Amino acid sequence: MFEIDWSAAWLQGFKVQGQAVMQAWQQRGKLCVALNQCAKAWGLALDPCAWASDAVHTHAPGEVSGVPIFVPQAQLPVGEAYESFIYNTHCVPTRENLHDFFNALCWFRFPKTKSYLNAEQAQTIERDGLLTARGSLRDALTLLDENACFVWCEDPVWHSLQAHHWMDAFWHQRAKWSQVRVELFGHALLEKLCTPYKAITAHALKGAPALLVGSDAQLDAAMLSTLKSLNLSRKPFQALPVLGVPGWFSDNEEKKFYEDVGVFRPAKSGLKPS
Repeated sequence: MFEIDWSAAWLQGFKVQGQAVMQAWQQRGKLCVALNQCAKAWGLALDPCAWASDAVHTHAPGEVSGVPIFVPQAQLPVGEAYESFIYNTHCVPTRENLHDFFNALCWFRFPKTKSYLNAEQAQTIERDGLLTARGSLRDALTLLDENACFVWCEDPVWHSLQAHHWMDAFWHQRAKWSQVRVELFGHALLEKLCTPYKAITAHALKGAPALLVGSDAQLDAAMLSTLKSLNLSRKPFQALPVLGVPGWFSDNEEKKFYEDVGVFRPAKSGLKPS
């Protein structure tokens, strides 16, 4: 079974549910079975009809009764898009790997935000078809789902991050990070951080409204509010080398950590910060 360091700062919000699912996975032998068992035990709604009635969608994106049902990957019909299948059935095809493990944990913590992204993806596919190259909106939605994080911070910190003034953001304004909240959302990002390396970089969004403490439900609502306020097709992301977050990685307690321009790169000349 997979080894995960649950003491890592970036996993604290996923720790309790993650450890329980991992234990059930070891006992049951199938990830989808373990996920459904845990969701039921925690009182999470598991309703395959929650999103659709007679194939007509009556819900608004982001409005769901609970987490989806997790099913074996083999239940995804050949030729049907993964996102469309989830939208139509409220069932998530699941493989026996950490990628899908963390995807499910994100569904558990942030069902409304995950549902919103899925609905946007499925409706884009329905409108545009399965093109060889994803359009700008679908590409942005995929980046969010796989690699996003949300940052709640004061404007001076965010402006320094936008300008790629890494030393200012992470070192000179270091005291302000006690009032900064960073929450990981992308399941591929979480998977990569199981074997952390310095260059891991997230696609960050500044969270709105301001939120420093709160339940997962409040976080979910704040993330959803953030996404609805943005033109996602413009990919309004900010690069964030996540191991640079103060308190997340022991090596960044030294100033020289941020002097590595191979990771903490300056903004491209002539371009405005993203």
